[in-house]
Amino acid sequence: MGHLLNCTNYESVFKSIKTILGVSHNSLIDFIKLNEYRIKLRRDFGYPIFERFEISEIKDYFNIDVFNYDEIIVHHAASLLENSTHLEQGIYNLKRLAETHNSFKLFLSNYGITYDTDRVGTPYFAYNGNKVTSPYLESRFKKDLCINGFLFSYSVLEDTNIKDLKYCPEIVAHLGREIGIDLRREWIEQSNPCSVSFKVKLREIDNSTLNTSVADNKAKQEYFIKLAIEYLIIDEVMIYQYPKDNPMVFLKEEIQISPERIVNIVPLSELESF
Repeated sequence: MGHLLNCTNYESVFKSIKTILGVSHNSLIDFIKLNEYRIKLRRDFGYPIFERFEISEIKDYFNIDVFNYDEIIVHHAASLLENSTHLEQGIYNLKRLAETHNSFKLFLSNYGITYDTDRVGTPYFAYNGNKVTSPYLESRFKKDLCINGFLFSYSVLEDTNIKDLKYCPEIVAHLGREIGIDLRREWIEQSNPCSVSFKVKLREIDNSTLNTSVADNKAKQEYFIKLAIEYLIIDEVMIYQYPKDNPMVFLKEEIQISPERIVNIVPLSELESF
């Protein structure tokens, strides 16, 4: 059984990498300090740049070919109506949400909205008995059903792409505009923005995470370990103005997250920046 890469905070990243590489604390510190030169200040613009690694450099230094881990922690932004729903049922994709009883469907029912699947299993919304359609909804239900999150926990707070989504699901806000009800406001008033952290096997991660159509477990291991090691170096030098990476992790469409895989649910108001 492989190890786990946990990028919740600096300490968890350091401990994970040390375990995965099978090296001592001092050996990893030496490698970090040896590579501090990669961060340089651009004189013309006055901000730092970072010289990226080749994965071969990490392998050669530590004399390792395969990184022994098969699981990572993913950090998912969600505005929860009930924490207990995730802890009891886990995290569903859009299709599974339509097929089960849950707080999402209960919220919608309070406004005359039903959420179900048709005869071929495609989700749909209906308002007062009439099916609600739009190009956005058609696209979401055909090819964007998956669960996603971030490798680093800080991204839940800092990534600008989800600045609105962490307070209300995009699909709920869109549905409200389509039917003329401010569902976004209603959701925000009744929910609590949180970071939900859960375990994911590398084989469950979609290749689009790596911006490629083909990626085996070894490619995923190398992709994530390189990002994690680079962050340790950036953090060690304490160049806080360096633009941080916010790598998103996309799960395969059919993957659901069972309750036992959820390791933590933290309100955003309590989440410290990475």
